[in-house]
Amino acid sequence: MALDLEEQEKLAQLRYFWKRYGNWLLALISAVLFSYAGWKFWDNWQYSQAGKVALLYDTFQASLQKDDPALISRSLHDLQSQFPKFILTTHASLWAAKKWYPDNKPESIKSLTWVIENDVDHALSTLARLRLSAIYIEDQQLPMAKSLLQIKSPPIGLKYLLEDRLGDLSLAENNVEEAVKYYQNAWKNAPETQQYREFISAKLASLGKSTSE
Repeated sequence: MALDLEEQEKLAQLRYFWKRYGNWLLALISAVLFSYAGWKFWDNWQYSQAGKVALLYDTFQASLQKDDPALISRSLHDLQSQFPKFILTTHASLWAAKKWYPDNKPESIKSLTWVIENDVDHALSTLARLRLSAIYIEDQQLPMAKSLLQIKSPPIGLKYLLEDRLGDLSLAENNVEEAVKYYQNAWKNAPETQQYREFISAKLASLGKSTSE
């Protein structure tokens, strides 16, 4: 009998608990389930999109190997319009810019500008700025080059490339003294194992300067 009373008491407590907190618990459980379902949908969607962008990127790479300008343009357009936030699209845009330069400079500029404006990856957009600024320096569009080189917090591994390009800009502006300082800093910050140091040394030598003066 005592056991029956105890069971009845527990049942009464359970009924009271569900009467008071049942709606809140059901709402919480529903929210968790909806959240999980939403996460699974997003995860599956991302996986599906990654597969699609990989296929398009393969098509783009094949177009480069075939040297097919029409297919390069079409596959790059598909990547940029459908998957602008995927890093593979950024890589494709940089490859296309390299492929088109110097024979199709407008398309190269367009592709580099796309990378900069979308800014999916800071390091890659910095590379795009460096490449595009070199084109503008070559074309004597110095104000445009200067605006591209105003990079806040450049990636550490690319700092020497930025200093080298700033040296090119200073030289184009006939500011030899400033150019030498930039080149010397670029040489100092470039990895010792990189042949790029030899390239910078050659620039300094052409100005009658060494890497440490």
